[in-house]
Amino acid sequence: MGTQQVGKPLYTSDIIMRAFQFFATSRCLYERLRHDFQLPSAQTLTRITSKVGKLDECTFSGAVFKTLEERQRLCVLLRDEVYVKKMMLYHGGQVFGRSVDDPQCLAKTALGIMISCMFGAPNFLPKILPILRLKTSFLHEQIQLSLAAIEQAGGRVKAIICDGNRNNQAFFQLLGANRQRPWDTQAGVYLLYEYVHILKNIRNNWLTEATGELSYYHDGVWRTAKWNHLVELYKLEADSLVKMSTLDEVSVLPKPSERQKVST
Repeated sequence: MGTQQVGKPLYTSDIIMRAFQFFATSRCLYERLRHDFQLPSAQTLTRITSKVGKLDECTFSGAVFKTLEERQRLCVLLRDEVYVKKMMLYHGGQVFGRSVDDPQCLAKTALGIMISCMFGAPNFLPKILPILRLKTSFLHEQIQLSLAAIEQAGGRVKAIICDGNRNNQAFFQLLGANRQRPWDTQAGVYLLYEYVHILKNIRNNWLTEATGELSYYHDGVWRTAKWNHLVELYKLEADSLVKMSTLDEVSVLPKPSERQKVST
């Protein structure tokens, strides 16, 4: 019988990605899973992330784009801001927690810039910045740097998407929005407000309208949508095994705090 050479196991990209998900959830859990499944060691994952952490935005984006087809390099740039707990951390000889817009203060939010590639290509997050108080000028500067990095890396941004707060409205104006076509720029980049927030605003206005009705014009006819129809549908299906909708009590009768959740 021939002998089989035993060496280091080869891991596919799917296994590596799944391993990072487990590792980020809990390191104790990850070590326990390694007893039952063949997964990379924690040292291997740390070594990979240390290399990625040293890449600049252009190099990191280029590493993604070079694996894609030409049409998949068309992409959409999304930006969003989330609140974070103010704290200072020390790890690996570095101090974390200071805001980039005011290094003397701790960050209150994190500005994330994500790239969504088209035609089935992956999404990735090339930049996360700790922010104290995001200003339009700073946002414009960071987006311009990201646009330049993407173009240099071989990508092509077709649209920029964000929510419709005043800061983002002013930011779109700085990008050179066309007066006749406010959703377009002279460079041919579409400026879009995130549809999830738009739908949420429509739902909240519909829900809080005194009459519970919204009128709209469609195919030459004025039509009326009534919120109580959704409530009645939910009540009819509540005790039924077969449902025609995914409505639940929270979605048709949400509390004020629940109206802000995308899931409802």
